[in-house]
Amino acid sequence: MQISRSNPSSIRWPREVARAIRICALGGVLTLAALAASAQQVAPRLTGAMVIADLAKVQQAVKARGDGTQDADLQAVDGQLQRMGANLRKMLGDDSNKPVATIDKDVRDAAIRAEAAAKRVQAWLDASATACTRDETGAMLAALTATLEQLSADTSSQKAPLPVIDGVETLDQRPLFVLGKQDAVPKFVLTGANLVDAQCANPEVTVVGADGKLVGTQPQLVAAQPGRVELQWPGAANLAPGAYTLRLAAERKGFLFGCTSQPPAVAVLQVAPQQHFKVSYALIATCEGQSAPVSLASATVSITGRDQTVTRSVDVSACGTPASYTLTAAAGEAPGQETKMGPVTQGPDAGITSGLGNGLTISWDPSLHQLLVRSGTRTCKGVY
Repeated sequence: MQISRSNPSSIRWPREVARAIRICALGGVLTLAALAASAQQVAPRLTGAMVIADLAKVQQAVKARGDGTQDADLQAVDGQLQRMGANLRKMLGDDSNKPVATIDKDVRDAAIRAEAAAKRVQAWLDASATACTRDETGAMLAALTATLEQLSADTSSQKAPLPVIDGVETLDQRPLFVLGKQDAVPKFVLTGANLVDAQCANPEVTVVGADGKLVGTQPQLVAAQPGRVELQWPGAANLAPGAYTLRLAAERKGFLFGCTSQPPAVAVLQVAPQQHFKVSYALIATCEGQSAPVSLASATVSITGRDQTVTRSVDVSACGTPASYTLTAAAGEAPGQETKMGPVTQGPDAGITSGLGNGLTISWDPSLHQLLVRSGTRTCKGVY
């Protein structure tokens, strides 16, 4: 750095320093530009028109899913969405393009519930598109139908925003509709709006059965935030199959008043019975020096639950020198729902493994002379 004699206040910066200053200035401009761009990406505020569009979108998807099936439950969901959309459109009137948070409280509550219904239906569409059995799909649909009935029911509106549950999901954010029988304690999350007021006590979550009475085993609250309540439910595996309604009772702090109770936010989960699969198989060998194939094993085994293995030893003494083995099998939860495989033929030293749907596999191990039937982890996304 040099100072001019003619003008002592004039500073001559070295070229490297001047370049660094220009780069810093340019970086500041780019940072401001990036902030401006990110500000433009902020999601718009929810309006009544957006809620109606969301309802129409999921209703169309439900119609497409039910085309040609004559499924009464899908038709019921379609009807619920149609009524909810028509009612909201009528209530909104000329306020459809206004942010939901700014409109009349009665309309606001209806819009919030309708948006929750649209989210729950979309979650069901995503979950039921995975590899689910007929019983799993039916249980998820029953939980969805009951949830929509709760969301479309009339409630006493109030000045404070209404607590609403718009989703039930696992800790890894998979949609949840059904609790299957399992040894592990179920852990899941309720998502929504206005579930917790930081100035008040944590909400209380209780569960009632189809008869409206509290069940003997209740969930425990793990963590609570305004839009997210984490629960665990010890003893849920002992519940009888059926529908269970979760009621979240929150409090809200009012101006110049203490915390007051809010109308309960509700969600419905279905408890599914233990899964039972029947697997029928036949193992045939072709043997050197024997003109006819030899039947080595033919039976039906039952397998209960997930992550289970059934092993059957096979007597191969009837085939002196095997040239090949052929395996056929069929599996399902009920007659008429079987998934068939085979016949699959392999050499005498090669094993055979094949999938049977629903996470089931069957294997033949010629070295151990054993047939193994396995029920893998659950493949249906909406079932815990």
